[in-house]
Amino acid sequence: MTSVLLSFRCRKLRAIQVLMSDKQENNGCKESLQSNLRGSKAMSRSRCKDWYLRFKNGRTSVDDEIRSGRPSTSTTPKHIREIDQLVRQDFRISLREISAILNVSFGTVQAILTSTLNLHQVANKLVPRLLTPELKQYRLRACEDLRQQTRDDPTFMSRIITGDESWVYGCKPGKARRVNPTRSQFKVKLIVFFDIHGVVHREVVPDGQAVDAPFYLSVMTRLRKNIEAKRPELWQKGDWLLHHDDTPAHDALKECHYFCYTDTNLILHPQHSPDLAPCDFFLFPKINAKLRGHFFDTVEELQHASLIVLDSLGEEDFRRAFRAWQQRWVWCAAVQGNRFAADGGQI
Repeated sequence: MTSVLLSFRCRKLRAIQVLMSDKQENNGCKESLQSNLRGSKAMSRSRCKDWYLRFKNGRTSVDDEIRSGRPSTSTTPKHIREIDQLVRQDFRISLREISAILNVSFGTVQAILTSTLNLHQVANKLVPRLLTPELKQYRLRACEDLRQQTRDDPTFMSRIITGDESWVYGCKPGKARRVNPTRSQFKVKLIVFFDIHGVVHREVVPDGQAVDAPFYLSVMTRLRKNIEAKRPELWQKGDWLLHHDDTPAHDALKECHYFCYTDTNLILHPQHSPDLAPCDFFLFPKINAKLRGHFFDTVEELQHASLIVLDSLGEEDFRRAFRAWQQRWVWCAAVQGNRFAADGGQI
């Protein structure tokens, strides 16, 4: 609707300029009239002069001429389906990666994601732009429940172990990165679980390995062994709480059976809510920020550097992350379940 109104105003302005060219109005008069008509969206002086001269030389039409060239054919149902499939497989996939995989321009990928699929990025994860009323209420209830449990139990936060998987990026050395940033990048997928004291479990996903339900089950087995070794008090009491997001691998039926069988207590995470997940708003952005600007010759070097960065984080870093998580529960309530910016304001 905005573009239609803008087009109408442009045509109206051009029509007035036809009359002005007939009356030989001076430039000051034209610019004054134009400013009153359009305000801050006024046509530039050069464009105004161009149209004025066209009308003065005999032109009468105020419509744009038909432009040469083929219409864009990149936004096709096939590309829409392929992009949608890639996003569903990995919500953290970047626009440049999609562009390189499908050999489609960056602008086309951006247009399909934002206009057709109605997605945008929150904490480096592609999620629906609009939250349904039901999901907003779920976010509100989840945050209020967590706040209430924190008030009722002083040990609640110290019993939570939160985790997720994400890509970590590093650049290859050389000039190629200026030509094609996607092809000049290494990436490795890290899985990390941590609590208020520090990292409990970490691992690098083997190249080509999908984080599907069977693989995630094996991760859970290794996590439990590390909890027993690194957090023996939590393990003996059996009152530790697992928090992770809503990806299909985490919510598969096999996982549900496994959690019931092992008596694992879960903290449910609202769907499409990376702004409420410590891994998304704290851990992985911090790792990628520390690696930015460094160059690596091999994937193994990037893996090693990623783990070094992870090991460099101290207990106070993780305590700050958990305090920030609690603050985000308050922000979520303040904006009635909507998503919020880094300063707590509604997006």
